[in-house]
Amino acid sequence: MKTVGSYNHNFTFPISFLFFFLFSTSAFAQSKTYTYQSVGISHIQFQEDLNLEKNISLDKDYASLRGTVIQFQKQTSVQGLGFSMGAIAGLGRAVAAGSGGTLSYSGGAQWFLLGVTPKIYYRLTKPISFGVQGLAFYKSTKWADYNGITATSKHNFNFAVLGDLTMQLTDYIEFVQSAGSINGDATLWKIGLNYLF
Repeated sequence: MKTVGSYNHNFTFPISFLFFFLFSTSAFAQSKTYTYQSVGISHIQFQEDLNLEKNISLDKDYASLRGTVIQFQKQTSVQGLGFSMGAIAGLGRAVAAGSGGTLSYSGGAQWFLLGVTPKIYYRLTKPISFGVQGLAFYKSTKWADYNGITATSKHNFNFAVLGDLTMQLTDYIEFVQSAGSINGDATLWKIGLNYLF
Protein backbone atom coordinates (compact mmCIF):
# COMPACT_ATOMS: atom_id res chain seq x y z
CA MET A 1 0.00 0.00 0.00
CA LYS A 2 1.32 3.43 -0.93
CA THR A 3 2.05 5.72 1.98
CA VAL A 4 0.56 9.20 1.67
CA GLY A 5 3.24 11.87 1.22
CA SER A 6 6.10 9.43 0.67
CA TYR A 7 6.96 11.15 -2.62
CA ASN A 8 7.63 14.48 -0.89
CA HIS A 9 9.68 12.82 1.84
CA ASN A 10 12.17 11.61 -0.77
CA PHE A 11 13.36 15.25 -1.17
CA THR A 12 13.44 16.10 2.53
CA PHE A 13 17.13 15.31 3.07
CA PRO A 14 18.52 17.10 -0.05
CA ILE A 15 16.42 20.20 0.59
CA SER A 16 17.31 20.27 4.28
CA PHE A 17 21.00 19.86 3.44
CA LEU A 18 20.81 22.68 0.88
CA PHE A 19 19.17 25.08 3.34
CA PHE A 20 21.66 24.13 6.06
CA PHE A 21 24.62 24.66 3.72
CA LEU A 22 23.41 28.06 2.47
CA PHE A 23 22.52 29.46 5.87
CA SER A 24 25.60 28.07 7.65
CA THR A 25 27.90 29.47 4.92
CA SER A 26 26.22 32.85 5.18
CA ALA A 27 26.50 32.85 8.95
CA PHE A 28 30.18 31.84 8.76
CA ALA A 29 30.95 34.65 6.32
CA GLN A 30 29.11 37.20 8.48
CA SER A 31 30.93 36.11 11.63
CA LYS A 32 34.40 36.24 10.01
CA THR A 33 34.16 39.33 7.79
CA TYR A 34 34.65 42.77 9.33
CA THR A 35 34.13 46.05 7.51
CA TYR A 36 34.77 49.47 9.02
CA GLN A 37 35.94 52.96 8.09
CA SER A 38 38.59 55.26 9.49
CA VAL A 39 39.59 58.88 9.17
CA GLY A 40 43.00 60.06 10.28
CA ILE A 41 45.64 62.73 10.33
CA SER A 42 49.34 62.13 9.71
CA HIS A 43 52.66 63.90 9.39
CA ILE A 44 54.36 63.11 6.08
CA GLN A 45 57.97 63.63 5.01
CA PHE A 46 59.78 62.82 1.77
CA GLN A 47 62.24 64.15 -0.80
CA GLU A 48 61.97 64.92 -4.48
CA ASP A 49 64.35 65.74 -7.32
CA LEU A 50 64.39 69.21 -8.85
CA ASN A 51 65.29 70.19 -12.38
CA LEU A 52 67.25 73.47 -12.49
CA GLU A 53 67.57 75.66 -15.55
CA LYS A 54 69.30 78.98 -16.25
CA ASN A 55 69.66 80.11 -19.85
CA ILE A 56 71.28 77.05 -21.50
CA SER A 57 72.62 75.55 -18.26
CA LEU A 58 70.84 72.53 -16.77
CA ASP A 59 71.38 70.95 -13.37
CA LYS A 60 69.78 68.73 -10.73
CA ASP A 61 68.99 69.40 -7.08
CA TYR A 62 66.69 67.97 -4.47
CA ALA A 63 64.10 69.29 -2.02
CA SER A 64 62.77 68.12 1.34
CA LEU A 65 59.00 68.15 1.82
CA ARG A 66 57.07 68.03 5.07
CA GLY A 67 53.41 68.47 5.77
CA THR A 68 50.11 67.18 7.09
CA VAL A 69 47.72 64.79 5.36
CA ILE A 70 44.17 63.72 6.10
CA GLN A 71 43.17 60.24 5.02
CA PHE A 72 39.89 58.32 4.77
CA GLN A 73 39.88 54.52 4.46
CA LYS A 74 37.34 51.72 4.14
CA GLN A 75 38.72 48.44 5.43
CA THR A 76 37.55 44.85 5.09
CA SER A 77 39.17 41.90 6.84
CA VAL A 78 38.51 38.17 6.85
CA GLN A 79 40.18 36.38 9.75
CA GLY A 80 43.69 37.85 9.86
CA LEU A 81 43.84 39.13 6.27
CA GLY A 82 42.57 42.54 5.26
CA PHE A 83 42.30 45.01 2.42
CA SER A 84 41.60 48.74 2.43
CA MET A 85 41.11 51.50 -0.10
CA GLY A 86 41.43 55.14 0.84
CA ALA A 87 41.76 58.71 -0.32
CA ILE A 88 44.34 61.20 0.90
CA ALA A 89 44.72 64.99 0.81
CA GLY A 90 47.43 67.16 2.30
CA LEU A 91 49.52 70.28 2.25
CA GLY A 92 52.87 71.43 3.50
CA ARG A 93 56.13 73.20 2.70
CA ALA A 94 59.07 72.22 0.52
CA VAL A 95 62.63 73.52 0.96
CA ALA A 96 65.37 73.21 -1.66
CA ALA A 97 68.68 71.90 -0.42
CA GLY A 98 70.96 74.12 -2.53
CA SER A 99 73.29 71.33 -3.58
CA GLY A 100 73.30 71.51 -7.37
CA GLY A 101 76.56 70.83 -9.17
CA THR A 102 76.79 73.96 -11.34
CA LEU A 103 73.65 75.85 -10.34
CA SER A 104 72.86 76.62 -6.73
CA TYR A 105 69.16 77.11 -6.04
CA SER A 106 67.78 78.05 -2.62
CA GLY A 107 64.14 78.60 -1.78
CA GLY A 108 60.90 77.28 -0.35
CA ALA A 109 57.44 76.60 -1.70
CA GLN A 110 54.01 75.45 -0.58
CA TRP A 111 52.63 72.17 -1.89
CA PHE A 112 49.39 70.20 -1.81
CA LEU A 113 48.54 66.66 -2.83
CA LEU A 114 45.56 64.43 -3.65
CA GLY A 115 45.80 60.68 -3.98
CA VAL A 116 44.64 57.13 -3.26
CA THR A 117 46.00 54.56 -0.82
CA PRO A 118 45.24 50.86 -1.41
CA LYS A 119 46.60 48.50 1.23
CA ILE A 120 46.74 44.79 2.09
CA TYR A 121 47.60 43.70 5.61
CA TYR A 122 47.81 40.81 8.04
CA ARG A 123 46.62 41.15 11.63
CA LEU A 124 49.36 39.53 13.71
CA THR A 125 47.42 39.98 16.97
CA LYS A 126 44.20 41.80 17.74
CA PRO A 127 45.83 45.24 18.15
CA ILE A 128 48.79 44.89 15.75
CA SER A 129 48.85 44.46 11.99
CA PHE A 130 51.50 44.64 9.28
CA GLY A 131 50.82 45.51 5.66
CA VAL A 132 51.98 46.84 2.33
CA GLN A 133 50.47 50.13 1.23
CA GLY A 134 50.50 51.73 -2.19
CA LEU A 135 50.38 55.50 -2.43
CA ALA A 136 49.62 57.19 -5.75
CA PHE A 137 49.14 60.95 -5.68
CA TYR A 138 49.30 64.15 -7.66
CA LYS A 139 51.37 66.89 -6.05
CA SER A 140 51.48 70.54 -7.03
CA THR A 141 54.50 72.69 -6.08
CA LYS A 142 55.27 76.13 -7.55
CA TRP A 143 58.89 77.14 -7.12
CA ALA A 144 59.87 80.82 -7.43
CA ASP A 145 62.83 81.82 -9.59
CA TYR A 146 66.07 82.39 -7.70
CA ASN A 147 68.89 84.47 -9.23
CA GLY A 148 67.52 83.71 -12.67
CA ILE A 149 67.35 79.97 -11.96
CA THR A 150 64.06 78.20 -12.67
CA ALA A 151 63.25 75.13 -10.57
CA THR A 152 60.63 72.51 -11.41
CA SER A 153 59.73 69.28 -9.64
CA LYS A 154 60.80 66.15 -11.47
CA HIS A 155 57.53 64.37 -10.62
CA ASN A 156 54.00 65.75 -10.45
CA PHE A 157 52.51 62.25 -10.30
CA ASN A 158 54.14 60.20 -7.57
CA PHE A 159 54.08 56.52 -6.66
CA ALA A 160 55.24 54.97 -3.39
CA VAL A 161 55.30 51.46 -1.92
CA LEU A 162 55.31 51.51 1.87
CA GLY A 163 55.64 49.03 4.70
CA ASP A 164 52.82 49.72 7.15
CA LEU A 165 52.57 49.08 10.90
CA THR A 166 49.24 49.65 12.68
CA MET A 167 48.59 49.38 16.40
CA GLN A 168 45.07 49.74 17.80
CA LEU A 169 45.35 51.77 21.02
CA THR A 170 41.64 51.75 21.96
CA ASP A 171 38.40 50.53 20.39
CA TYR A 172 38.30 53.68 18.25
CA ILE A 173 41.89 54.97 17.97
CA GLU A 174 44.79 53.38 16.09
CA PHE A 175 48.40 54.44 15.63
CA VAL A 176 49.85 53.99 12.14
CA GLN A 177 53.37 54.36 10.76
CA SER A 178 54.45 53.84 7.13
CA ALA A 179 57.84 54.04 5.42
CA GLY A 180 59.15 53.09 2.01
CA SER A 181 60.31 54.12 -1.43
CA ILE A 182 58.78 56.92 -3.50
CA ASN A 183 59.37 57.09 -7.27
CA GLY A 184 62.16 54.55 -6.83
CA ASP A 185 64.70 57.22 -5.86
CA ALA A 186 63.76 58.62 -2.43
CA THR A 187 62.24 57.67 0.93
CA LEU A 188 58.79 58.59 2.27
CA TRP A 189 57.78 58.42 5.93
CA LYS A 190 54.30 58.89 7.41
CA ILE A 191 53.11 58.71 11.03
CA GLY A 192 49.73 59.50 12.54
CA LEU A 193 46.47 58.50 14.24
CA ASN A 194 43.20 57.15 12.82
CA TYR A 195 39.70 57.24 14.28
CA LEU A 196 37.69 54.08 13.58
CA PHE A 197 33.95 54.08 13.02
